[in-house]
Formats: sequence, structure tokens, C-alpha cells
Amino acid sequence: MGPPTGPPTGPPTGPPMGPPYGPPPQGGHPFGAPPGPGFAGGPPHGGGFGAPPYGMPGYGPGYGGPVPYDRKLIRPKRRWIAVGWIFFLVTVVVGLVTFASRVETDFSDILPTTQFQSGETRTVTLDPDRGPAIYVSGPQGARFDCDISGGPGPEKPALFKPTVPQAYPDWELVLEIGVKQPGDYQINCRSDQAASTVFGVGRTITTPGATQSLVEGGLLLIGLPSLGFIAAVIVTIVILVRRSLFKKRLAAGWHPGG
Repeated sequence: MGPPTGPPTGPPTGPPMGPPYGPPPQGGHPFGAPPGPGFAGGPPHGGGFGAPPYGMPGYGPGYGGPVPYDRKLIRPKRRWIAVGWIFFLVTVVVGLVTFASRVETDFSDILPTTQFQSGETRTVTLDPDRGPAIYVSGPQGARFDCDISGGPGPEKPALFKPTVPQAYPDWELVLEIGVKQPGDYQINCRSDQAASTVFGVGRTITTPGATQSLVEGGLLLIGLPSLGFIAAVIVTIVILVRRSLFKKRLAAGWHPGG
């Protein structure tokens, strides 16, 4: 039998074989560069996607907030609001006092300031603008009769029944006096109960010029407080608006000293 002719079947006798793809680079990754931040490895400090780089400053708390300021610096002072409303109260008081004064002046001579007995002739000064009139004080149902004469002009004065009855605790309006010009006139009245009847010359409130001061007092009573109220409201609004603007400037860092 001859020697075998196939390849040897024993263990290899040559030098050992190396890795099929060669050795890895020194200090490197077996398959190339290591993963960068954001991949499986992630950033070294765990920032994740969208996080600011490590060490970068961010916006701290309170950025852009109001600047603290001393409230004593706010102008104008609130006391000016009080001044406005005090002015309103003053106008109310002045209106009331003026109205009361006009009423007292207008009604002070409505009731008779000149008195005379039955059968007596009395000279009185009359003004047609004041609405002169004759009053009587006596028992109910007493009959009377009056005459008037004199005056600066040729027109004869007249007596007529009152347009509006006027009765007071001690006096009753019985006749209105019609004169054309102011001046001195003579009045004589007689009553069937002369001992207990007194006559007097006063005014009637129905004459247009008789209540002029009363109307003026009423207008002042309404007008003065109204103007005072409007002024107080305007002052209040202006002060509040200006204080609000001033506070905003202080909160923004502005200082009155510059």
C-alpha cells in the first residue's frame, strides 16, 4: 500500500493567525468615534436636548420686576384731595348762610313794620317793586275801610283785594296797594271794632320784584355747592391719576432727585 496522497490531517504546524479585521486603534472605540452628546451616551452632565450649555448663565428670578421705592416720595400728596372736599363743604355752608340771609332780608318786612290804630292816618314810604300791602289784626268778622292818598306823581294810588291770601298767626293780608312811583303816602283805616283792631303796612309776596332776593338766595344755595362738588371731584381725579403716574415712574427706577 502506497503513501497517502491527500492533505495532511494533523494539527497545523505554521505560525498562529491574527484577528480577521486587524487590532483596534490605540485608545479608540472598536467601531469608530464615541457617541456625542444627545445620543445613547448622553451629555456628560445629563443636560438632554435643549438644555443650555453647562456653565452658561440663565435669567435669574425677578428679572425686570418693579424697583422698591419709598411711598413717601409719591406726589402729589393725598391731602390735596381732602382740601378739595373741604372746599366743597365750605361752599355748602356759604350757600346755606347766604340763603338764610336772603330769606331773612326778604321776609323781614313782609309782616307790618308800621302799625296804626283804627281811625288814625299814617304816612308811610312805599315802593311799588316791594309789593306794599295793608294787614289787619283783630277779631274775626270785623268790618273795615281804608283810604290812601299822596305820592310824588299825579297818579292816584289804588287799593285792591289780594291776589293770593296770606294769613299769619297775628296778621292777615286784606288789601294790596297799587302805586306807580316810590314815595310817601298817607293811609287811613277804620274798623267797626276799633278798640280791638290794629292795622299795619307790610308787603305781599306776589309782586314780581318782592321775592327777588329770595330767588337769588335759592340760586346761590344750589349753585355754590354744585360748583364746589364739581371742583372736588375734578381735584380728586387729577390727584389720583398723577399719583398713579408718579408711582409707575418710581417703580421703573426714576428718582425725584434725578
